[in-house]
Amino acid sequence: MPKGPFYGKLASTEKPLHLKGTPMKKLGLLYICTLSLLISAITPIQGSVSKPHVAAESAILLEADTGQILYDKLSERQLSPASITKLMTALLVLESLAPNEEVTFSRTAVLSIERGSSHIGIRENEILTVNDALHGLMLESANEVANGLAEEVSGSIEAFVKRMNERADELGALNTNFVNPHGLYDEEQVTTAYDMSLIMKELLKHDYFLEIMSHPTHQIQPTNIVDEIRYLSQSHKMLNIKKGTTNYREDVIAGKSGYTIQSGHTLVTVGKSDDRTLIAVTLKTDADHLYSDTHSLLDYGFEGYDQVTLNDYNYSYVSPIISGDKTLGNVTIAADPNISFLMPVGSTVDSISYNKDLPQSFDPSITIGDVIGQVSLYIDDLYLASTDMIVSELDDGNSDILDGDVPVNDSSDTPDAEEPSDGFKIPIWPFVLLFVLVAIGLLYYYSQKNKMSYADYKKMRDAQNTSNEW
Repeated sequence: MPKGPFYGKLASTEKPLHLKGTPMKKLGLLYICTLSLLISAITPIQGSVSKPHVAAESAILLEADTGQILYDKLSERQLSPASITKLMTALLVLESLAPNEEVTFSRTAVLSIERGSSHIGIRENEILTVNDALHGLMLESANEVANGLAEEVSGSIEAFVKRMNERADELGALNTNFVNPHGLYDEEQVTTAYDMSLIMKELLKHDYFLEIMSHPTHQIQPTNIVDEIRYLSQSHKMLNIKKGTTNYREDVIAGKSGYTIQSGHTLVTVGKSDDRTLIAVTLKTDADHLYSDTHSLLDYGFEGYDQVTLNDYNYSYVSPIISGDKTLGNVTIAADPNISFLMPVGSTVDSISYNKDLPQSFDPSITIGDVIGQVSLYIDDLYLASTDMIVSELDDGNSDILDGDVPVNDSSDTPDAEEPSDGFKIPIWPFVLLFVLVAIGLLYYYSQKNKMSYADYKKMRDAQNTSNEW
């Protein structure tokens, strides 16, 4: 065993195994590895779908049942609709005519369309059923069929166009102006992605429309003028597997495509999965992105949101009941328990903010069940939904509750909202690990601070041995 002043500080003369570098460098490397582990551990893995990049100039994704907007890109910008105009034409036909009624096509209806535009070869004075005509309109985008249906509904194309604009206003499509029933380009014919989503939302109330949309093909039997069968095929590729499997989707249940040189490509698409129905609209895009944009939007709507239902205790507000100069008591107003909406995956009801529109006080005539205002729900700047505020409780003025917002879940018997399934909680174990590693690191540092390396010890031992030899 070695003798000398350093014996005891080095337990063995065998050279220990060392990593290259100083103890502090090794410790730094250890902490870098640990920090990487911790970051990966405490980073939320929410399973969320990234917000899609949409090439179209304007786009929207709307939840059909509630009207909630899930994606918006300049959806109020006025652009040319092209043949998605025919969705409004179809709506007015469905609201006015029965499927077995007949349409006789006038010379104006047949010959007033642009040469080379979409058509199915209808002749002057030819007669079709409304059912066949609607299939020609929605599958093949036949322009002369749009004209003939317009005349059948309103007596003239001009009167029909007037009704188109009136109906758009009734639906809240206030930035839309139609000048024809087919969508051939006119600089005064404009709409927005948002407006078209509202028109499609209304169309979805008609089961007959969805039946037509479920037919990828249709045959028009010989008529009074044409003795051949006309074979129609759905032009919206997401609805017609015969157009190829690349763009076809089983969850797409309705839609309409459009194109003119000036308008570019336009597309309205309805997807349905379980109880969720989504409307995607893209305006002014190119052929390369016509369907990829909509694929991305539908995937985002189906995978990036969770269904949330709030009960009447999720938000309430207390306000005084006032008669003259006297406060008689308090009234508790709660959000309508029937509200349901979509919330981004990974969010929780605790992150919802409430923007209420309520009177500051109430008179004694109010009763339980009265609707007295509204509250809007947001996560950051994302609007979720609005619902009525209803009188849920009246007290006699002896309550200790102060005026203002009532905490959401203070009552132990209050059921929680149905929260999204993919919520995130930070795990505790990474912080325990960090504490332990810090402690070990400090001990290691101080143990090495005054410790002589083996090389230094050997030099000093050799020097000592040399000195002893003398």
